[in-house]
Amino acid sequence: MSETGSLESSLSQATLGKRALGLRVTDEKGQCIGFGRATVRHFGRFLNAFSFGIGYLSIAFEPRKQGFHDMVARTVVLRTAPAAPATTPIPAGSTPTL
Repeated sequence: MSETGSLESSLSQATLGKRALGLRVTDEKGQCIGFGRATVRHFGRFLNAFSFGIGYLSIAFEPRKQGFHDMVARTVVLRTAPAAPATTPIPAGSTPTL
């Protein structure tokens, strides 16, 4: 649990999976969330599980696409701008190697 809370409350605002998908977790104003709010969000997922996923179903109908765990923690998952691929300039006249 501490891994999820610490990653979502870090400067990256995302777990490794969310970062790979270009997502980040913010509060309702778009600000970084703290460890406490990330912890509430994490335990809110258990409520979704106990309700047989009904908490996740709200994502389909909620205008801000918030699950029950997001509503409880007052958080929003946002898409981030895709990162530009890292490129290394190839000097003129050289052959690129793989």
